[in-house]
Amino acid sequence: MDDTTNHDAVTESRDDRLIVRRTFDAPRERVWRTFTDPDELEQWFVPEGMTAEVRVNEREPGGEMSVIWTNNDQRIVNEGYYIEVVEYERLVSGEETEAGELRLTYEFREVDGGTAVVITQEFPGPVPDGAAEGWTGMLDQLAEVLADGSTMDAPSNDARTVTVSRFLEAPPERVYDAFLDPAELAAWYPPTGYTGEVHHLEPEGGGTYRMTFYGDTEERADFEQTFGGTYRELSRGERIVYTDEFESDDPEMAGEMTVTVTFEAVDGGTEITVRQENIPEAIPPADANAGWNDSLESLADLVTAGSVLDATDTSLTIRRTFDAPREAVWAAWTDPDEMKRWYGANLMDVEIHALEAEPGGSFSITMRDDDDSYDVDGEFLEVVEPERLVHTWYVGRVTVDLESVEGATELVFTHEKLPDRETTDLHAEGWLAAVESLATTLASDEGHER
Repeated sequence: MDDTTNHDAVTESRDDRLIVRRTFDAPRERVWRTFTDPDELEQWFVPEGMTAEVRVNEREPGGEMSVIWTNNDQRIVNEGYYIEVVEYERLVSGEETEAGELRLTYEFREVDGGTAVVITQEFPGPVPDGAAEGWTGMLDQLAEVLADGSTMDAPSNDARTVTVSRFLEAPPERVYDAFLDPAELAAWYPPTGYTGEVHHLEPEGGGTYRMTFYGDTEERADFEQTFGGTYRELSRGERIVYTDEFESDDPEMAGEMTVTVTFEAVDGGTEITVRQENIPEAIPPADANAGWNDSLESLADLVTAGSVLDATDTSLTIRRTFDAPREAVWAAWTDPDEMKRWYGANLMDVEIHALEAEPGGSFSITMRDDDDSYDVDGEFLEVVEPERLVHTWYVGRVTVDLESVEGATELVFTHEKLPDRETTDLHAEGWLAAVESLATTLASDEGHER
């Protein structure tokens, strides 16, 4: 049997090099997270009998890292720097010691049944006594974390708290908006086997929300749980803090929880971290943790199944597939009552003064937010129902092409003849938000989204 398929640690020493191999029963993305998320790293990357604190973890080439191990008698500081970061595949870090550089390489390989991890530690001298045993013990702890499925903080910190992190291939603002848009929240927040309904949601500091989960399977047909709270802090694309409390007569379900969500922009997307504190006694933290991981999986599907943007200095093209018939998508662009449901991207109020979808017809729209209002007027140049719309804009020209594909609709949206890159980027942000708002509106009408 190849060592990389062994579920016990296999170690090999070669003069100044220690190689450790072990396979874990978990997907590669999950194993990667235990090596890169500070909360998870603290649970296993520490010798037995000590506790760990990750002070710094700048996961990029040249980024700093600092992990401190302590017990009653010792304090060991591990400080270094990242040399190479290939997401889900490879991490290389270095640490300067008096004898020279100590280099550590982690490799993550998909194998049948899980993920093989190969750790290579290169010392500036002979491999120290106890190094192999130390790694074996820590990897045993890692296996327990993965087997438990937990991303909780260490129980010694707070037994009624869970912290869950995940990388999402979407901008922080897009992920943030999915927490505060009622339709999107109802789509991704319920765990598998449940559906959700948002009764009201006021996305402002001091605003409240109320929501209900319903059982969506035969065995959960009678399940219904309502909960709600208050938004304490809202900073778009950065941070959400809100309270959460169940409406229940069960005293073990009582108590106000605090949920803190942070959004960190990283290469290729967003690192989201959710911390839920003061979980009621009736809910095992491991169940809360599993629920959040399930919900974030649905959130990932929602925000990464979205629009594809191509842009130059003077034009932008957005491609999006909607799980809705072409006639419904056409109506969303040409019927005033339908257009006002999505056109403001849930960020602005929309008033449509004119929408004459015929060659030479005009359109006139006012959009308002808390600070200002914006008037947009234009003329339809080409209208081919239900395939194509071309109209002028206050700057440039807009083309909407719709194609039926196996019951769904493919949108190709083009805004061209823009004056410069800054204008293009500003319009790209707004149009992307609007198209995603349209997707959510169509999904709520159809009951599902592609």
